[in-house]
Amino acid sequence: MRNANSEIVISWVCFLSTQKKKVMETKNIKTDSRAMFNVAPGVWGRRHLFVNYYIIQNLDSATWVLVDAGLKSSADQIKAMATSLYGEHAKPAAIVLTHGHFDHIGALTTLLEEWDVPV
Repeated sequence: MRNANSEIVISWVCFLSTQKKKVMETKNIKTDSRAMFNVAPGVWGRRHLFVNYYIIQNLDSATWVLVDAGLKSSADQIKAMATSLYGEHAKPAAIVLTHGHFDHIGALTTLLEEWDVPV
């Protein structure tokens, strides 16, 4: 079952892929496959309790954004996901929030203490 957020992400990635006319590759994910999942080429999600957050990679520049910041207790899992995809000390180009509910902004303050990026 897909939620509204994943449908938006999938539509955005499909638009990018048709506009760029590039073949997108899936990264080899070195993490617990039950926690992180591939949504589409260049898009990964992770579920923490009852919330999902996503990483979307710009395939031309290899930069990436975090979509939503999960719960307050999600910061370590989000950083682990980023590390598994991009290595130690990886940080996003930006954090995109779909809306301001507690389960989408929870770890934002903690993440911004380490990642000084636009929101």
